[in-house]
Amino acid sequence: MPAPDPRRQRGFTLMELLVSLALLGLLASLIAGGLHTGQRVWERGDRRDQMVDRMAAAQRVLRERLERAAVQPPSAVSDGSVDFTGMPARLSFVAPPPPDEAPGTLRLYTLTLRDGSLILSSVNTAWRGQREAPQRSLTLADGVQALDLAYFGSAAQDAAGPPGWQQQWRRRSTLPAAIRIRLRFAADDVRRWPDLVIRPGADADVGCLMYNRTDCRKAASS
Repeated sequence: MPAPDPRRQRGFTLMELLVSLALLGLLASLIAGGLHTGQRVWERGDRRDQMVDRMAAAQRVLRERLERAAVQPPSAVSDGSVDFTGMPARLSFVAPPPPDEAPGTLRLYTLTLRDGSLILSSVNTAWRGQREAPQRSLTLADGVQALDLAYFGSAAQDAAGPPGWQQQWRRRSTLPAAIRIRLRFAADDVRRWPDLVIRPGADADVGCLMYNRTDCRKAASS
């Protein structure tokens, strides 16, 4: 029986061990880096999803409130105009409280941009005009650079011609046919706000209601 070759019985040399350890360290570093990169990608995706959810929630709140914008009864108006004031960057209207607070008194809502935050505030119409009125404020979005509002309808109360988007809607006997809400963020902001176009559900004419006519809805929509 031949004697075993002593070269085949030897273990790893120091150089081989160092190379093996270096390769294992490199492999561990690559695995850790991949896991860290994957975690960052996941976190960015999660933040993006949260931003999308917040924008969608803000649009749902505005749609729910504005679709229920109310036409005040004749006893509550003095000049025949609906309780709705639309400006290029500010909007106030009357609507019922949110469903989770119903039933309740109508509330006066104000949508405005304040220090980069889109704020929807409201006060009970019974407290209207009083300094101590308890007010509720809801921040819909932060980091907003500009708020752009537009109102679809005729250029003036009795104007002829096709309707279009107007920058103001004040002292009218009807609500606008639609309201468009645009937000602008910084160029490096990943958030997106698709144009929000809302059609109020109420289409009665306050001037018509003041004279107790029975065809108010038809007059408003004609």
